[in-house]
Amino acid sequence: MLRNGKKAAYFNGLPELTKIVEAMLDMPETDLFPKERRVSFGETVMKVENLSWKNKVSGLSFEVRRGEILVLTGLTGAGKTETLKLLFGALEPDEGRIFIDGRMVKIKDPTLAIRHGVYMVPEERRKEGLILDKTARENITMPFMKNFCGLFQKINRSLETKYAVEAAKRVALVPLDIEKQAQYFSGGNQQKIVLGRWLAGNPKILLLDEPTQGVDVGAKKEIYHLIASVTNKCAVILATSDINEAVGIGDRILVMRDGKVVAEFVKEKADPKEIMSYATGVKA
Repeated sequence: MLRNGKKAAYFNGLPELTKIVEAMLDMPETDLFPKERRVSFGETVMKVENLSWKNKVSGLSFEVRRGEILVLTGLTGAGKTETLKLLFGALEPDEGRIFIDGRMVKIKDPTLAIRHGVYMVPEERRKEGLILDKTARENITMPFMKNFCGLFQKINRSLETKYAVEAAKRVALVPLDIEKQAQYFSGGNQQKIVLGRWLAGNPKILLLDEPTQGVDVGAKKEIYHLIASVTNKCAVILATSDINEAVGIGDRILVMRDGKVVAEFVKEKADPKEIMSYATGVKA
């Protein structure tokens, strides 16, 4: 087992996965997730009533509070991704209502979502989250270009660069080269570029779809801590098929199956085996 170019561990035979993870992290696997956050939940930021879309999402209702990490979990195809896209305006619901700060809003497209402070990190970062042949700087600042425009709408490149550098530093981008094209970063650092874009924009509601899919264990730990760090200012809705991730990061967990919420757990009472039994239909 290698870590930072050096031998970190040696196993004679196939070890347990937990031992591999611990050797990669140089710490117990339990330290992968942030410890208890000192964040008190505030008022309800988003409320969803009877949200439905085709046969993928049916009668979905929930709310999320400022400071809270609400996790949607279930098997692939349970409707998690579609739910986040409905909240972000990438899909148009057949019925249902969305409230932000107590006011009903109609989010018809992602541009409107961004205006309301709703930002989304998609599951397919290379297809939907990044423009691969653009630099990290361009990917980070693209949704907020109007903030860097001065007289006659001319871009203030110095201001834009400063913003991008601060965003990259916040997520510990490696290498810290904002002029490097996104396609040449590792998977974990590509995800950091997408996270850095939205975290720098001070979201009100941050939507995360499988945020650690396809990244190494070390990058996962960094991403979990970044997610936890933003909750002092916003609400987070995170979709994941990884039950252990759901239990490790979520304050409250909604289990989805066939487009519906079939169970709800608070962190203190969340049991991975019971969650899986609901997700698979063993429990109704």
